[in-house]
Amino acid sequence: MDLLRELFRYHAWAALRLIDACIGYPPAIVHEIVVATDRSILHILTHLVGTEQVYLETLTGEAAADTIRRGEVLSLTDLRPRYQVQSRRWDAALERIADLDVTIPADAARPAMPHAQNLLFMQMIQHGIDHRTQICTTLQTLGLEAPAIDGWAYWAAAYQADSSSKQ
Repeated sequence: MDLLRELFRYHAWAALRLIDACIGYPPAIVHEIVVATDRSILHILTHLVGTEQVYLETLTGEAAADTIRRGEVLSLTDLRPRYQVQSRRWDAALERIADLDVTIPADAARPAMPHAQNLLFMQMIQHGIDHRTQICTTLQTLGLEAPAIDGWAYWAAAYQADSSSKQ
């Protein structure tokens, strides 16, 4: 089993599952400010997808066809298909990960980071977990049921034939 590919598949599945859950909520809910942040659920989901666009462009040198601008907030129905396209681009990047050699340039906060292709995948996954957790906590604080998006739920959905009856 290719662990990096499996982690990526989990990450993409969890993001889409959370977007789908949020599509089912009234607009007031997705405009609710996420606990301990100054942004709404919708803003955080847009930020998540937009930031991954930046990571992917850094990794491959190829910009997204529909780039999300900093601070932009998209509707969930616009965000979902963009994320699906982006997930396919990440999957394609995994196919050529051994051929990539990315150096992240230095900035005010850190030195240059050579050979950072695996770092970009790791950061994408960690960043997604962090923000999905914030959103699920907010949903639960509002008295709503957050979707099951942990590793157990992913594994059941991906590998157990009768998983659809368990969710």
